[in-house]
Amino acid sequence: ERNYQAYSKDKIMPRKVPDIVKKIQNYKYPELNYSYQHSVSYSQLQTYLSCPHKWQLQYKDNLGIYDYNIHMVFGSALHEALQKYLTIMYDTSGAEADRFEINEFFKEHFFEIYNENLKRNKGTHFSSAHEMREFYKDGLEIINFIKKKRGAYFSRKGWHLVGVEIPLLIQPNDFLGNTFFKGYANYAKPDDFKTLKYVVAGAEKLHGDTIKLWRDKFGLDILQGYGVTETSPVISVNDLKQNKIGTVGSIMININHYLEPVEGIDNGGRLVVKGPNIMLGYLLYDNPGILQPPSTAKGAGWYDTGDIANVDDEGFVTILGRAKRFAKIGGEMVSLTAVEELAALTWPQEKHACVAIIDENKRERIILVTENKEAKLKELQKIAKENHISKLNIPKKIETTIDIPILATGKIDYINLTKLVALKN
Repeated sequence: ERNYQAYSKDKIMPRKVPDIVKKIQNYKYPELNYSYQHSVSYSQLQTYLSCPHKWQLQYKDNLGIYDYNIHMVFGSALHEALQKYLTIMYDTSGAEADRFEINEFFKEHFFEIYNENLKRNKGTHFSSAHEMREFYKDGLEIINFIKKKRGAYFSRKGWHLVGVEIPLLIQPNDFLGNTFFKGYANYAKPDDFKTLKYVVAGAEKLHGDTIKLWRDKFGLDILQGYGVTETSPVISVNDLKQNKIGTVGSIMININHYLEPVEGIDNGGRLVVKGPNIMLGYLLYDNPGILQPPSTAKGAGWYDTGDIANVDDEGFVTILGRAKRFAKIGGEMVSLTAVEELAALTWPQEKHACVAIIDENKRERIILVTENKEAKLKELQKIAKENHISKLNIPKKIETTIDIPILATGKIDYINLTKLVALKN
């Protein structure tokens, strides 16, 4: 939204309203579908663009601390008064705007907004009578200043008011996807990252559209890497000379590894590593002062990452998912991450998450939770068939009424999501 959008036609003041102004003024905005769209303020949009996670805590989870203060009351009332005054001036005339009782309008709204917030604050005052009088006087001074300097700041000559607080329709999901990189790409200008040589991504697998967006907009290839805290923290990474899309690169020099076989997974296994960057061990609360080094059946120093991976003939590593993010379906282990990737391929503009629950017959069922309210299983089946994806990757059920919980890190909160799905099913 923009508070005052105007149209200029050189220095000529046309008596007739230009067609483009009429077109915009008469434009009928589409009705919001409140199941997935919301009308938000400009300040809320700015919060979202700067930090989606802060926005979620404050506006979606209602965990923001609301600061009741006289500055907010004063700013809101003054904003509405000046907005009304300028609208009359542009739509009719300056003389008509001067006849508008702006001082009285400001006073009424000033006390009205204060009383509304007083109720929300459970009757506890957040300003004194003296402070309110001072702010009210300041407001009148600002109003008088604007009226006197109206011609300098808000000329009618060659300008027409298009609208006040015109809605701006955006797709919030464009800023999610691969939480941080897609958010940066949508918000940044093409030359914002011109000094960067290396852009490395970890913690979250990148989607193809995110990689393409960075390449097209910034001319940069994102190098995907992988690691865990216990490995200080890198295990593998792509580089500019050898960058294999879809993989997390080759295992770093001096790190040994092997894949522990997992029942039901033919092409991959649990990735176990050993090297100079592996931690010395854990300090456990029930054994204070004693270091517990990592170890596997092959001996001390080997660390089980808990991730299922595949290493190709060239040494490039592909992470198939967390070991606990697999479900046993029909005797085979199915990656829940792969199910999510199928959903992303089918509906790339929406966010999806997948969990496995145990049904009444003690069998695992894969449930896909999606923000696409119109999602149908047959659409997944169609895309899976076209891309030669196993039928095992098609979930048993799609849930469209559950909000996907997000952690402060921007990752999906699978623990709470599993609880929500289990309660629903």
